[in-house]
Amino acid sequence: MTRLVEALEGHAGRPALGGAGLGGRVLDHGALLEEVHRVAGVLGDAGVCRGSGLACVLGENRAQALLLRTAAHVLGARLTLVVQDPSLYGVEHLLRDCRPELVVHDMPVPDTGCRG
Repeated sequence: MTRLVEALEGHAGRPALGGAGLGGRVLDHGALLEEVHRVAGVLGDAGVCRGSGLACVLGENRAQALLLRTAAHVLGARLTLVVQDPSLYGVEHLLRDCRPELVVHDMPVPDTGCRG
């Protein structure tokens, strides 16, 4: 993780990430790192820390998924990422199996007793 953060810092000012969910913006490496730290702060405030389980269930793979994944790794959390599509079944089983402390989602997810 340290190498990734150093690489992002070393390429500040160069384009890094764009796409759905960023409102047409393209983040440079420095802005991406700032967003990762912002998301990590939000996750930390929600109780996510080293060793915590975090599940993310999305309707589509968007740019924010990369920010969330990277923030989870910065915190040292376990991450289970599920991109839901009509052919994917078993989200409830996946959530019960990974036993996350927090579920981040942009679509309805089964009630498994996890905070969401």
